[in-house]
Amino acid sequence: MKQLVVMSQESSGPDGSLPAMGTRREIIAQLGARNTSAETEGGNTLYGPGIRLDLTPDEDPITQMLLLVVDEDIAWDVIARIARDFKWQLLDPISGRSLTF
Repeated sequence: MKQLVVMSQESSGPDGSLPAMGTRREIIAQLGARNTSAETEGGNTLYGPGIRLDLTPDEDPITQMLLLVVDEDIAWDVIARIARDFKWQLLDPISGRSLTF
């Protein structure tokens, strides 16, 4: 399974901290409108077409998520569309390559 780290495209703060992608509530609501949600309310794992997003428990605002490609046949179109809409940067933790849509 391919793993990617999801982060904001914005620059890091002056102290090197990751910029917030949004509040937990905002991100869950926006992803829910795109058919990506948790199986139970308050869950830290969101499921969408071909993907799984793992949120850091109790992190608010969200600064990063782990994205897992579950079904490559449909995942990349979904990933590209969501990453563009939310202005996400995707980082491959193995190669160090960054993907921006």
